[in-house]
Amino acid sequence: MRAKELLQLIPEEELDVFAVETRVDHQVKKLNGLIMFQLILFSMLNRKRVSLRVMEEFLKSSSFRQLSNHSEIDAKFNSLSDRIAMIRYEYFEKIFYSVYDKFSKYLKEKDCIRRYDSTMVAVSCKLFDWGMKVGPDSKTDKRQIKFSMAMHGSLPSHLEIFSKQIELGESVALKQAISNDIKSRETPVVFDRGLNSKKAFEEFSNDQIQFVTRCNLNTRFIKQSINNIAAKPTDATVTIIEDQTVKLKYDFKKSDGHLYRLVRCRIDATGEEIMFLTNILELSGYEIAATYRLRWEIEVLFKFLKQELNIEHIVSRSPNGLKVMMYMTLIVAILIIAFRKLNKISSYKIAKLRFAIEIENIMIGQIVQLCGGDLKKFNKLYDP
Repeated sequence: MRAKELLQLIPEEELDVFAVETRVDHQVKKLNGLIMFQLILFSMLNRKRVSLRVMEEFLKSSSFRQLSNHSEIDAKFNSLSDRIAMIRYEYFEKIFYSVYDKFSKYLKEKDCIRRYDSTMVAVSCKLFDWGMKVGPDSKTDKRQIKFSMAMHGSLPSHLEIFSKQIELGESVALKQAISNDIKSRETPVVFDRGLNSKKAFEEFSNDQIQFVTRCNLNTRFIKQSINNIAAKPTDATVTIIEDQTVKLKYDFKKSDGHLYRLVRCRIDATGEEIMFLTNILELSGYEIAATYRLRWEIEVLFKFLKQELNIEHIVSRSPNGLKVMMYMTLIVAILIIAFRKLNKISSYKIAKLRFAIEIENIMIGQIVQLCGGDLKKFNKLYDP
């Protein structure tokens, strides 16, 4: 599938509806929501390190005017900075969830599991007066911002941004991200042992959220029954030692009343013992281990976001602007991931490059046509 076809799945008519719903263009004459969306989108696709200066130059370019179908707009980088800091982030949030829903259906990933995890980004105290302090040294010149995300199938599907010190622990931040994601009730969710709160497990079970996680070997429980261990699959990387149905044991009460599966395994490559916990009772022990193994894909997503989309480079210093840029980053990520998957491209880096080249060819083709050139000859020259 071509880049142009993917972009057509985000029609301007739908963006106009979101603009009305969020009042993103209230009392705005020049840099309306649509222009800002297109400007940030194409800037991210064409540059690895996006900056306000880059967006300023791109806004003035004839190629962007033709691609976005807007006349020349004169806006300096400081005006762009102010607009990003103040524009309603809800507009970009709506676009992100709409794009995710469409592409998830298009890629036929409705029944895939959801993976949840967090990543931290360091920012300078000289630029930010908000964020988390990490480590024993309170005089550090760095602050941290936490991005907690969901990945459904191959796509990012939910985002929470945390900056308060109390949200540093995953038992607060990741639990909130999972609970706030209304889609988390639709398919099983997987997360790492950073979230190890029994209270969270109880709340997930109460809310009908099915989960698989890794837990500590010293987790306290009340054994209910021992389950049979199925034959080991040929592709398994662990050997199950024990599979039990249990209730979790608390200090202040016997249990929360819910049944869980506790599966103790040994990693074949290292001999290390690990333990999985889930409230999905019907899976076999090896199915539970295989489900948790799928969690690793979200680590690959974070690597892509950092290396190719540069989420560690913070363009806006305001919490609102940070949300705008993060939602735009995830929209670009969905486009590139879908482009890579549909065209069977080997890496994210090459997928992004090819996507950007196709967008550039679209812009050049429009300029050729406006100048009286033969668009058919151009397409024959640049189309593979």
